[in-house]
Amino acid sequence: MKTQYSTHLIPGTKYKLVDLNKVFADCHVQHVKNVFTNELTNKPAIKRYFYHTYIHNICKSIVDNNKKYVPVLVLFSTDEDISIDELKIFDKFIKMFPVQNIVTAVNFRYFVRSLDDLGMREEITNVIQCNQDKLSRKKFYFSKIEKFCQKYELTFLDKKFFGDIKNKMLMI
Repeated sequence: MKTQYSTHLIPGTKYKLVDLNKVFADCHVQHVKNVFTNELTNKPAIKRYFYHTYIHNICKSIVDNNKKYVPVLVLFSTDEDISIDELKIFDKFIKMFPVQNIVTAVNFRYFVRSLDDLGMREEITNVIQCNQDKLSRKKFYFSKIEKFCQKYELTFLDKKFFGDIKNKMLMI
């Protein structure tokens, strides 16, 4: 079954906003969150499970939304469904990925509606374009996140996994 993402194409640009909160919500880890909260098992194993799940889903959202447009990840940082511990993890993760990311204090729908204002849309587009120039040199290279996966021994997220992602993104 194909994953449904909350996305928005910024009119007149090549940028597609992807709601990262929806990606995280679709990870189906509520049971593990409960275990993590109650500290019923060892935290390192649960953290590794979080890392596996979230990194895999972020990579999938990047690849799935990279057909014709450049994906830009949008994270609503004050979402009540996200704990402070998770927010720290997400903050660390989104900086490692070779794509644009925006952390907002408003939810995705409100952020998208604010882009109806031409001035706001131009401002956001200019910020994205400026940062895109910095990222374009390391385009499609997931080396930071790959090193992170090796450090925490995330066995399913190995060189082959990231190699497949690079190939898919280059072919598109």
